[in-house]
Amino acid sequence: MRVLFVAMANSIHSIKWIRQVGDQGWDLHLFPSVDTGLVMEGLPHVTVHHSVFTPTFGDLRHSGPEQWLRVVTNPVRQLGLPVPYAKASAMARRILMTATPSYRAWQLAGLILTLRPDVIHAMNLQSGAYLVDEARAILKRLAPKFRFPPWIAANWGSDIYLFGHMPDHEAKVRSVLEHCDAYFCECQRDVQLAQQFGFKGRVLPVFPNAGGFETDQMGVLANGKPTSRRKTILIKGYQGVMGRALVALRAVALCQDLLREYEIGIYSWGEEVRVAALMLHQETGLDIRLLERAPYDQMLRRFADARVYVGLSISDAISTSLLEAMALGTFPIQSGTACADEWIESGRTGLIVPPEDPQIVAQALRRALTEDELVDHAAEENLGVVRSRLDAKRLRELAVEIYHTVLQDRRTNAG
Repeated sequence: MRVLFVAMANSIHSIKWIRQVGDQGWDLHLFPSVDTGLVMEGLPHVTVHHSVFTPTFGDLRHSGPEQWLRVVTNPVRQLGLPVPYAKASAMARRILMTATPSYRAWQLAGLILTLRPDVIHAMNLQSGAYLVDEARAILKRLAPKFRFPPWIAANWGSDIYLFGHMPDHEAKVRSVLEHCDAYFCECQRDVQLAQQFGFKGRVLPVFPNAGGFETDQMGVLANGKPTSRRKTILIKGYQGVMGRALVALRAVALCQDLLREYEIGIYSWGEEVRVAALMLHQETGLDIRLLERAPYDQMLRRFADARVYVGLSISDAISTSLLEAMALGTFPIQSGTACADEWIESGRTGLIVPPEDPQIVAQALRRALTEDELVDHAAEENLGVVRSRLDAKRLRELAVEIYHTVLQDRRTNAG
Protein backbone atom coordinates (compact mmCIF):
# COMPACT_ATOMS: atom_id res chain seq x y z
CA MET A 1 0.00 0.00 0.00
CA ARG A 2 1.24 3.47 -0.84
CA VAL A 3 0.22 6.12 1.68
CA LEU A 4 0.85 9.83 1.34
CA PHE A 5 0.76 11.78 4.60
CA VAL A 6 0.21 15.53 4.41
CA ALA A 7 1.24 16.67 7.86
CA MET A 8 3.47 18.91 9.93
CA ALA A 9 6.81 17.13 9.67
CA ASN A 10 8.20 18.81 12.78
CA SER A 11 5.29 17.72 14.98
CA ILE A 12 5.71 14.90 17.49
CA HIS A 13 2.04 14.01 16.94
CA SER A 14 2.66 13.42 13.20
CA ILE A 15 5.73 11.31 13.91
CA LYS A 16 3.99 9.21 16.56
CA TRP A 17 1.06 8.51 14.25
CA ILE A 18 3.26 7.49 11.30
CA ARG A 19 5.34 5.23 13.56
CA GLN A 20 2.18 3.23 14.28
CA VAL A 21 2.07 2.02 10.67
CA GLY A 22 5.80 2.17 9.96
CA ASP A 23 6.34 -1.58 10.29
CA GLN A 24 3.76 -2.68 7.70
CA GLY A 25 6.12 -2.72 4.73
CA TRP A 26 4.08 -0.02 3.01
CA ASP A 27 5.48 2.64 0.69
CA LEU A 28 5.17 5.72 2.92
CA HIS A 29 5.54 9.32 1.78
CA LEU A 30 5.33 12.55 3.77
CA PHE A 31 4.53 15.92 2.24
CA PRO A 32 5.15 18.59 4.91
CA SER A 33 2.07 20.75 5.23
CA VAL A 34 4.16 23.50 6.81
CA ASP A 35 7.19 24.18 4.63
CA THR A 36 10.22 24.30 6.93
CA GLY A 37 12.52 21.71 5.36
CA LEU A 38 12.81 19.97 8.72
CA VAL A 39 11.59 16.68 10.14
CA MET A 40 11.50 15.71 13.80
CA GLU A 41 13.64 12.74 14.84
CA GLY A 42 12.02 9.34 15.18
CA LEU A 43 10.36 9.03 11.79
CA PRO A 44 10.42 5.49 10.35
CA HIS A 45 11.44 4.80 6.75
CA VAL A 46 9.47 7.45 4.88
CA THR A 47 10.20 9.44 1.74
CA VAL A 48 9.86 13.13 2.62
CA HIS A 49 9.04 15.62 -0.13
CA HIS A 50 10.31 19.09 0.74
CA SER A 51 10.32 22.15 -1.48
CA VAL A 52 13.61 23.35 0.03
CA PHE A 53 16.13 21.47 2.14
CA THR A 54 17.82 23.06 5.12
CA PRO A 55 20.66 21.87 7.39
CA THR A 56 19.99 20.09 10.64
CA PHE A 57 19.80 21.82 14.01
CA GLY A 58 18.54 20.91 17.46
CA ASP A 59 16.45 17.76 17.50
CA LEU A 60 15.31 18.34 13.92
CA ARG A 61 17.00 16.96 10.85
CA HIS A 62 16.80 17.37 7.12
CA SER A 63 15.73 14.29 5.20
CA GLY A 64 17.28 14.81 1.79
CA PRO A 65 20.17 16.43 -0.06
CA GLU A 66 20.71 20.00 1.08
CA GLN A 67 21.90 21.15 -2.32
CA TRP A 68 18.63 20.91 -4.23
CA LEU A 69 15.61 23.12 -4.44
CA ARG A 70 12.66 21.61 -6.23
CA VAL A 71 10.29 24.19 -7.65
CA VAL A 72 7.07 22.90 -9.14
CA THR A 73 5.94 25.14 -11.98
CA ASN A 74 2.93 22.99 -12.83
CA PRO A 75 1.54 19.66 -11.58
CA VAL A 76 3.80 17.55 -13.81
CA ARG A 77 7.10 19.42 -14.17
CA GLN A 78 9.81 20.06 -11.60
CA LEU A 79 12.92 22.25 -11.92
CA GLY A 80 16.07 21.54 -9.89
CA LEU A 81 18.22 24.48 -8.75
CA PRO A 82 21.35 24.31 -6.61
CA VAL A 83 20.99 25.87 -3.15
CA PRO A 84 24.21 25.58 -1.11
CA TYR A 85 23.30 27.36 2.12
CA ALA A 86 20.44 27.52 4.61
CA LYS A 87 20.01 31.27 4.10
CA ALA A 88 19.49 30.68 0.39
CA SER A 89 16.91 28.00 1.25
CA ALA A 90 14.98 30.38 3.48
CA MET A 91 15.17 33.09 0.83
CA ALA A 92 13.89 30.67 -1.80
CA ARG A 93 10.85 29.93 0.36
CA ARG A 94 10.12 33.60 0.79
CA ILE A 95 10.39 34.15 -2.96
CA LEU A 96 8.08 31.24 -3.66
CA MET A 97 5.58 32.39 -1.05
CA THR A 98 5.56 35.92 -2.45
CA ALA A 99 5.47 35.04 -6.13
CA THR A 100 3.13 32.04 -5.87
CA PRO A 101 1.32 31.80 -2.51
CA SER A 102 -0.27 28.50 -3.57
CA TYR A 103 3.05 26.90 -4.58
CA ARG A 104 2.72 24.09 -2.02
CA ALA A 105 -0.72 23.12 -3.33
CA TRP A 106 0.75 22.94 -6.85
CA GLN A 107 3.64 20.84 -5.58
CA LEU A 108 1.26 18.52 -3.80
CA ALA A 109 -0.92 18.20 -6.89
CA GLY A 110 2.15 17.22 -8.92
CA LEU A 111 3.22 14.71 -6.31
CA ILE A 112 -0.23 13.09 -6.18
CA LEU A 113 -0.32 12.84 -9.96
CA THR A 114 3.14 11.23 -9.95
CA LEU A 115 2.82 8.93 -6.94
CA ARG A 116 -0.84 7.95 -7.38
CA PRO A 117 -1.08 6.92 -3.72
CA ASP A 118 -3.62 4.38 -2.56
CA VAL A 119 -4.63 6.63 0.35
CA ILE A 120 -3.91 10.24 1.30
CA HIS A 121 -3.98 11.11 4.99
CA ALA A 122 -4.24 14.84 5.80
CA MET A 123 -3.39 15.45 9.44
CA ASN A 124 -4.95 18.64 10.80
CA LEU A 125 -7.61 20.43 8.80
CA GLN A 126 -6.06 23.90 8.62
CA SER A 127 -2.53 22.95 7.57
CA GLY A 128 -3.10 19.56 5.95
CA ALA A 129 -6.64 19.10 4.69
CA TYR A 130 -6.98 22.61 3.24
CA LEU A 131 -3.85 21.87 1.21
CA VAL A 132 -5.17 18.53 -0.04
CA ASP A 133 -8.48 20.10 -0.98
CA GLU A 134 -6.69 22.83 -2.93
CA ALA A 135 -4.55 20.25 -4.74
CA ARG A 136 -7.71 18.29 -5.55
CA ALA A 137 -9.27 21.39 -7.11
CA ILE A 138 -6.12 22.02 -9.19
CA LEU A 139 -6.14 18.48 -10.55
CA LYS A 140 -9.85 18.65 -11.26
CA ARG A 141 -9.19 21.64 -13.52
CA LEU A 142 -6.00 20.42 -15.20
CA ALA A 143 -6.45 16.66 -15.25
CA PRO A 144 -10.24 16.12 -15.19
CA LYS A 145 -9.95 12.40 -16.04
CA PHE A 146 -7.65 11.72 -13.09
CA ARG A 147 -9.48 9.99 -10.26
CA PHE A 148 -8.36 11.59 -7.04
CA PRO A 149 -7.24 9.01 -4.44
CA PRO A 150 -9.39 8.37 -1.39
CA TRP A 151 -8.36 10.69 1.39
CA ILE A 152 -8.71 10.93 5.13
CA ALA A 153 -9.21 14.30 6.80
CA ALA A 154 -7.96 14.06 10.37
CA ASN A 155 -9.38 16.61 12.78
CA TRP A 156 -6.78 17.74 15.29
CA GLY A 157 -7.31 20.06 18.20
CA SER A 158 -9.67 22.90 17.42
CA ASP A 159 -10.04 22.26 13.71
CA ILE A 160 -13.85 22.36 13.74
CA TYR A 161 -14.73 23.22 17.32
CA LEU A 162 -13.11 26.65 16.97
CA PHE A 163 -12.18 27.32 13.34
CA GLY A 164 -15.39 25.93 11.92
CA HIS A 165 -17.24 28.92 13.31
CA MET A 166 -14.84 31.56 12.00
CA PRO A 167 -16.13 33.30 8.84
CA ASP A 168 -12.78 33.04 7.03
CA HIS A 169 -12.55 29.31 7.74
CA GLU A 170 -16.10 27.99 7.59
CA ALA A 171 -16.25 27.62 3.79
CA LYS A 172 -12.90 25.80 3.73
CA VAL A 173 -13.98 23.43 6.48
CA ARG A 174 -17.20 22.66 4.63
CA SER A 175 -15.32 22.04 1.38
CA VAL A 176 -12.93 19.62 3.07
CA LEU A 177 -15.79 17.70 4.67
CA GLU A 178 -17.69 17.63 1.39
CA HIS A 179 -14.80 16.17 -0.61
CA CYS A 180 -12.87 13.90 1.77
CA ASP A 181 -13.75 10.22 1.82
CA ALA A 182 -13.18 9.54 5.51
CA TYR A 183 -12.96 11.54 8.71
CA PHE A 184 -10.84 10.85 11.76
CA CYS A 185 -11.01 12.71 15.07
CA GLU A 186 -10.24 12.33 18.76
CA CYS A 187 -13.60 13.29 20.29
CA GLN A 188 -17.15 12.06 19.83
CA ARG A 189 -18.03 15.75 20.08
CA ASP A 190 -16.22 16.36 16.79
CA VAL A 191 -18.02 13.55 14.96
CA GLN A 192 -21.29 15.36 15.54
CA LEU A 193 -19.74 18.69 14.55
CA ALA A 194 -18.43 17.25 11.26
CA GLN A 195 -21.85 15.90 10.41
CA GLN A 196 -23.38 19.29 11.19
CA PHE A 197 -20.92 20.77 8.68
CA GLY A 198 -22.12 18.38 5.98
CA PHE A 199 -19.85 15.35 6.23
CA LYS A 200 -21.52 12.20 4.91
CA GLY A 201 -18.58 9.85 4.40
CA ARG A 202 -16.91 7.17 6.49
CA VAL A 203 -16.46 8.06 10.17
CA LEU A 204 -13.35 6.25 11.40
CA PRO A 205 -12.86 4.98 14.97
CA VAL A 206 -12.41 7.76 17.51
CA PHE A 207 -9.12 7.64 19.41
CA PRO A 208 -6.14 9.94 20.10
CA ASN A 209 -4.05 10.92 17.08
CA ALA A 210 -0.82 10.39 19.04
CA GLY A 211 -1.64 6.72 19.61
CA GLY A 212 -1.59 4.86 22.90
CA PHE A 213 0.77 4.06 25.75
CA GLU A 214 2.90 1.09 26.65
CA THR A 215 1.20 0.61 29.98
CA ASP A 216 3.98 -1.55 31.44
CA GLN A 217 6.47 1.23 30.69
CA MET A 218 4.17 3.76 32.35
CA GLY A 219 4.01 1.58 35.45
CA VAL A 220 7.80 1.53 35.69
CA LEU A 221 7.97 5.31 35.33
CA ALA A 222 5.30 5.88 37.99
CA ASN A 223 7.31 3.61 40.31
CA GLY A 224 4.37 3.04 42.65
CA LYS A 225 4.74 6.42 44.34
CA PRO A 226 1.32 7.56 45.64
CA THR A 227 0.09 10.76 44.04
CA SER A 228 -0.56 12.30 47.46
CA ARG A 229 3.14 12.08 48.35
CA ARG A 230 4.39 13.91 45.27
CA LYS A 231 5.63 17.50 45.59
CA THR A 232 5.50 18.85 42.04
CA ILE A 233 2.81 20.76 40.11
CA LEU A 234 2.97 20.78 36.30
CA ILE A 235 1.43 23.56 34.23
CA LYS A 236 1.10 23.53 30.45
CA GLY A 237 2.62 26.84 29.40
CA TYR A 238 0.64 27.53 26.23
CA GLN A 239 -0.55 31.12 26.04
CA GLY A 240 -1.91 32.75 22.91
CA VAL A 241 -4.91 32.34 20.68
CA MET A 242 -6.08 29.27 22.58
CA GLY A 243 -3.75 28.59 25.52
CA ARG A 244 -4.49 30.15 28.92
CA ALA A 245 -1.39 29.48 31.01
CA LEU A 246 -1.60 32.97 32.53
CA VAL A 247 -4.92 32.02 34.10
CA ALA A 248 -3.23 28.98 35.65
CA LEU A 249 -0.49 31.22 37.08
CA ARG A 250 -3.10 33.53 38.62
CA ALA A 251 -4.68 30.48 40.23
CA VAL A 252 -1.26 29.50 41.61
CA ALA A 253 -0.95 32.96 43.18
CA LEU A 254 -4.33 32.48 44.87
CA CYS A 255 -3.12 29.16 46.32
CA GLN A 256 0.35 30.27 47.35
CA ASP A 257 -0.30 29.45 51.01
CA LEU A 258 -0.56 25.76 50.08
CA LEU A 259 2.36 25.67 47.65
CA ARG A 260 5.36 26.57 49.82
CA GLU A 261 6.69 23.01 49.80
CA TYR A 262 5.99 22.37 46.11
CA GLU A 263 8.01 22.78 42.95
CA ILE A 264 5.90 24.35 40.18
CA GLY A 265 7.11 23.34 36.73
CA ILE A 266 5.95 25.12 33.57
CA TYR A 267 6.59 23.45 30.22
CA SER A 268 6.03 24.54 26.62
CA TRP A 269 6.16 28.17 27.70
CA GLY A 270 6.62 31.33 25.63
CA GLU A 271 7.99 34.76 26.46
CA GLU A 272 4.77 36.12 27.96
CA VAL A 273 4.50 33.18 30.35
CA ARG A 274 8.21 33.36 31.18
CA VAL A 275 7.90 36.99 32.28
CA ALA A 276 4.73 36.29 34.29
CA ALA A 277 6.37 33.30 36.00
CA LEU A 278 9.46 35.30 36.97
CA MET A 279 7.29 38.09 38.39
CA LEU A 280 5.18 35.58 40.34
CA HIS A 281 8.33 34.04 41.80
CA GLN A 282 9.59 37.46 42.91
CA GLU A 283 6.25 38.39 44.46
CA THR A 284 5.59 35.11 46.29
CA GLY A 285 8.92 33.33 46.67
CA LEU A 286 7.38 30.15 45.28
CA ASP A 287 9.67 27.59 43.65
CA ILE A 288 8.64 28.20 40.03
CA ARG A 289 10.72 26.56 37.32
CA LEU A 290 10.60 27.14 33.59
CA LEU A 291 11.22 23.67 32.21
CA GLU A 292 13.30 23.48 29.07
CA ARG A 293 12.26 21.33 26.15
CA ALA A 294 13.11 17.72 26.92
CA PRO A 295 12.98 14.30 25.24
CA TYR A 296 9.61 12.61 25.49
CA ASP A 297 10.75 10.01 28.06
CA GLN A 298 12.03 12.78 30.32
CA MET A 299 8.74 14.64 30.00
CA LEU A 300 6.90 11.51 31.08
CA ARG A 301 9.15 11.24 34.14
CA ARG A 302 8.10 14.75 35.09
CA PHE A 303 4.47 13.62 35.05
CA ALA A 304 5.40 10.58 37.14
CA ASP A 305 6.75 12.92 39.83
CA ALA A 306 3.82 15.37 39.78
CA ARG A 307 0.80 15.51 42.06
CA VAL A 308 -1.25 17.82 39.84
CA TYR A 309 -1.30 18.79 36.16
CA VAL A 310 -3.09 21.96 35.00
CA GLY A 311 -3.93 22.46 31.31
CA LEU A 312 -6.13 25.35 30.18
CA SER A 313 -7.22 26.40 26.70
CA ILE A 314 -10.32 27.91 25.15
CA SER A 315 -10.44 25.15 22.53
CA ASP A 316 -8.84 21.75 21.93
CA ALA A 317 -9.52 18.13 21.15
CA ILE A 318 -8.36 15.59 23.70
CA SER A 319 -5.25 17.00 25.34
CA THR A 320 -2.32 14.58 25.07
CA SER A 321 -1.00 16.04 28.32
CA LEU A 322 -4.25 15.06 30.02
CA LEU A 323 -3.83 11.46 28.86
CA GLU A 324 -0.19 11.43 29.96
CA ALA A 325 -1.25 12.70 33.39
CA MET A 326 -3.88 9.97 33.64
CA ALA A 327 -1.36 7.29 32.66
CA LEU A 328 1.20 8.39 35.25
CA GLY A 329 -1.02 9.05 38.26
CA THR A 330 -0.99 12.85 38.03
CA PHE A 331 -4.27 14.42 39.10
CA PRO A 332 -5.65 16.35 36.10
CA ILE A 333 -7.22 19.82 36.18
CA GLN A 334 -8.32 20.40 32.59
CA SER A 335 -10.43 22.98 30.83
CA GLY A 336 -13.81 21.70 29.66
CA THR A 337 -13.12 22.82 26.10
CA ALA A 338 -10.89 19.79 25.46
CA CYS A 339 -13.59 17.05 25.54
CA ALA A 340 -12.11 16.04 28.91
CA ASP A 341 -15.57 14.87 29.94
CA GLU A 342 -15.11 11.92 27.56
CA TRP A 343 -12.16 10.73 29.68
CA ILE A 344 -12.53 11.90 33.28
CA GLU A 345 -15.41 12.41 35.70
CA SER A 346 -15.12 15.85 37.22
CA GLY A 347 -14.89 15.70 41.01
CA ARG A 348 -13.93 12.03 40.99
CA THR A 349 -11.08 11.30 38.58
CA GLY A 350 -10.09 14.88 37.81
CA LEU A 351 -11.52 18.37 37.79
CA ILE A 352 -12.94 20.10 34.72
CA VAL A 353 -12.80 23.89 34.88
CA PRO A 354 -13.56 26.93 32.70
CA PRO A 355 -10.37 28.12 30.98
CA GLU A 356 -10.61 31.80 31.84
CA ASP A 357 -11.73 31.91 35.47
CA PRO A 358 -8.72 31.89 37.86
CA GLN A 359 -10.98 31.76 40.92
CA ILE A 360 -12.57 28.45 39.90
CA VAL A 361 -9.21 27.05 38.78
CA ALA A 362 -7.79 28.03 42.18
CA GLN A 363 -10.65 26.25 43.95
CA ALA A 364 -9.88 23.12 41.93
CA LEU A 365 -6.17 23.40 42.71
CA ARG A 366 -6.93 23.72 46.44
CA ARG A 367 -8.95 20.51 46.33
CA ALA A 368 -6.16 18.71 44.50
CA LEU A 369 -3.60 19.93 47.05
CA THR A 370 -5.58 19.09 50.19
CA GLU A 371 -7.62 15.97 49.38
CA ASP A 372 -5.18 13.09 49.41
CA GLU A 373 -7.87 10.43 49.06
CA LEU A 374 -9.25 12.18 45.96
CA VAL A 375 -5.94 12.27 44.08
CA ASP A 376 -4.92 8.72 45.06
CA HIS A 377 -8.29 7.26 44.08
CA ALA A 378 -8.24 9.18 40.80
CA ALA A 379 -4.81 7.73 39.97
CA GLU A 380 -6.15 4.18 40.33
CA GLU A 381 -9.28 4.88 38.29
CA ASN A 382 -7.44 6.73 35.53
CA LEU A 383 -4.86 3.99 35.13
CA GLY A 384 -7.71 1.55 34.56
CA VAL A 385 -9.11 3.84 31.83
CA VAL A 386 -5.69 4.09 30.20
CA ARG A 387 -5.27 0.31 30.17
CA SER A 388 -8.71 -0.24 28.64
CA ARG A 389 -8.73 2.62 26.10
CA LEU A 390 -5.12 3.56 25.39
CA ASP A 391 -3.28 0.29 24.95
CA ALA A 392 -0.61 1.00 22.33
CA LYS A 393 -0.86 -2.39 20.63
CA ARG A 394 -4.61 -2.14 20.16
CA LEU A 395 -4.47 1.42 18.85
CA ARG A 396 -1.72 0.45 16.40
CA GLU A 397 -4.03 -2.26 15.08
CA LEU A 398 -6.83 0.29 14.71
CA ALA A 399 -4.51 2.68 12.88
CA VAL A 400 -3.57 0.00 10.36
CA GLU A 401 -7.22 -1.00 9.91
CA ILE A 402 -8.14 2.58 9.02
CA TYR A 403 -6.19 2.48 5.75
CA HIS A 404 -7.51 -0.92 4.74
CA THR A 405 -11.05 0.30 5.45
CA VAL A 406 -10.67 3.44 3.32
CA LEU A 407 -9.07 1.53 0.46
CA GLN A 408 -11.75 -1.17 0.58
CA ASP A 409 -14.47 1.50 0.47
CA ARG A 410 -12.99 2.88 -2.74
CA ARG A 411 -12.77 -0.58 -4.32
CA THR A 412 -16.34 -1.36 -3.31
CA ASN A 413 -17.62 1.91 -4.73
CA ALA A 414 -15.61 1.37 -7.92
CA GLY A 415 -17.20 -2.03 -8.34
